[in-house]
Amino acid sequence: MANGEWTITIPQSEYDALRAVESNAMALERLARKNRYMSIDDALVILGFEPIEEEKDVGKPDAD
Repeated sequence: MANGEWTITIPQSEYDALRAVESNAMALERLARKNRYMSIDDALVILGFEPIEEEKDVGKPDAD
């Protein structure tokens, strides 16, 4: 192998998942550089996660 490169054999599905993560990360970088701001929810969605749900009772005292 040239330049210390290795060949690793993985299942096609795992390779596809890794490529999807790479694509999402590159999209996140492009958007961040263009807009210079994005919400955490935007970043989570781009990376394939669910946005953070807002707590409905924020600031209200416990009703115990």
